[in-house]
Amino acid sequence: MLETRAARGRRAVDAGFSLIELLIAVAVTGVLCSAISGGIIVVLRNMDTTSARIADAQDAQNLVTWLPVDVSSAPAANVSTDPSLPSGCASVSPGTNILLLSWTETVNSSTTTFVADYRAVPDPGGTGITLQRFTCTGTATLGAAFSLNVSNTLAVLPSGWAPGQAPVAVSVTGIIVTVTLTQKDGHIARVDSAQKNPAATLPPVPTATAKPASTTTTCVVSSATTSPAATSTHSTPPNQLQSDVTVTIVWSGPCQLLQLQYDTGGSQGLFYQNFTTTSPHTVTLRGFKTGGTEIWSSGTHTLYVIDNNKIVLASTTLTVS
Repeated sequence: MLETRAARGRRAVDAGFSLIELLIAVAVTGVLCSAISGGIIVVLRNMDTTSARIADAQDAQNLVTWLPVDVSSAPAANVSTDPSLPSGCASVSPGTNILLLSWTETVNSSTTTFVADYRAVPDPGGTGITLQRFTCTGTATLGAAFSLNVSNTLAVLPSGWAPGQAPVAVSVTGIIVTVTLTQKDGHIARVDSAQKNPAATLPPVPTATAKPASTTTTCVVSSATTSPAATSTHSTPPNQLQSDVTVTIVWSGPCQLLQLQYDTGGSQGLFYQNFTTTSPHTVTLRGFKTGGTEIWSSGTHTLYVIDNNKIVLASTTLTVS
């Protein structure tokens, strides 16, 4: 009996995979799974490393932010690394003292004490310690402490630990205070700070005194006169002054810049002449014989004395015929 083409196709589909095809698929799947799992492991390891680096950077940033300011404020006599000392604030001082700093400031006859205490405090899980900063202020007595985490969790304190040892080490050499943190991953954050306060108490802020009032506070122009007060023009060249005209200005006070402003009535517009010499001062309007070039129209012209803010302080007139 002859098979139809459709029947042969159905029988081929029902035949399934061969053994060789199945083995190849299993082998390829194994290779892909190995590559994918290796990539996941690398990503997870990098995440741990990245988190550790971020924590290390935070520790260093916190030390740089707070420690130099505290150390520069405290005089040498008020710096202690005694591990048995409490902070002195009106609350419990947990952990162990690493660096205790204090100073006073006097403002308006009121003396205030400031305390900054860096302490190694066990973390809640008991697996390590954190460096914490406790601060408080007060006049007669100190107030409650405000705490701030300076570091993330560090290694467990070794037996017989002292402040000069890892993971939280501190040393004082002259005016230099050095704090070193050793993180869990072995990285080290170190900050050196210098003391700048020479005394336990800063001097009182001086009382501000009023500045003596100046006897002369404004610029005053007392007079502006024109000599001669009237003049004529020359015919050749036309409309130039026949002779020089002198304007005398007398003033007092802090006159930084004065100007003589006038309009000749011609097409040249306004003219300005600046002067800052001592009073009295003369401004010369030149005639044609001395090189004058200003074109004047007939009539009475007003000449103004103004300051650098364009405020008119005085005026005079010149009649031209």
